[in-house]
Amino acid sequence: MAEGEGNKDIVISFLKMAASGKVREAYLKFVGAAFRHHNPFFEGSAEALMAGMEENALQNPNKVLEVKRDCRRPTCGCPFSRTTQA
Repeated sequence: MAEGEGNKDIVISFLKMAASGKVREAYLKFVGAAFRHHNPFFEGSAEALMAGMEENALQNPNKVLEVKRDCRRPTCGCPFSRTTQA
């Protein structure tokens, strides 16, 4: 993690990179061994979610992530966002 970069900044950077189609790069840069997700459409591993995100990126190559607001605490990792097609 870069100095001064809190969880919310990391999460937003990860989501923007993944939404832009750089899913594998985002995982390599930001996802650690203890990664867990809560997406009920994929089994619990990072690999399963990454594969789903890569498939979505291929199906939606013009996707743009817009962060509507974040929780305003550096340690929080829960931005409110939406994706749109450019």
